[in-house]
Amino acid sequence: MRRTNRILILLAAVIVLAGCSSKVPYTLVEDFSKKSVRLVALPLPIQASKEVDPVGGKILRDKTAEELYFKGYPKLPFAGIDERLAAAGVEIRDGEISARSLGGALGADAILFITMETCGTSYFLNTAKTTAAAQFTLRSARSGEILWQMRAVRSKRTFHVTRKWLEQDVIGIYEPLLRELVSAALATLPDGPDV
Repeated sequence: MRRTNRILILLAAVIVLAGCSSKVPYTLVEDFSKKSVRLVALPLPIQASKEVDPVGGKILRDKTAEELYFKGYPKLPFAGIDERLAAAGVEIRDGEISARSLGGALGADAILFITMETCGTSYFLNTAKTTAAAQFTLRSARSGEILWQMRAVRSKRTFHVTRKWLEQDVIGIYEPLLRELVSAALATLPDGPDV
């Protein structure tokens, strides 16, 4: 009898905990597979505020391109994308018109806009909190409609005895934190044609 009660209590706890967890919120157009997205262009990340670290945007772009490649989307060279956009004089803004003009300049099926909302570290005594938040929006290059959208936030705290060691720890966690952010966001993106 005791053993049965323990099993029932454990089962109830598992059900309650599973019910309290939530799915990752993201937007995906219903007929994504029919949109034939084969080539995704990745312009420079948009910085939502001046407090965003620009180095974080470059790292985020690299990690996103790498993750897209492993999801089956071809890798486009950043130099070629940046040169074409500079020659066309197209401004990078998330929106229907911008997606169509970028798609025309790059010859891609879709444009993945990354908006860096926050990316930086705050210090308090001997602790530091590094936070990164980004909005990922995949838009059709033909119509400008949103095909997929996801917002991801990741943060990590570190503690050290001296401020110098703390700053070194922050440098060490910066790139893995952004990799984790990209992996969490792109996990909801459907696989590409090469998978």
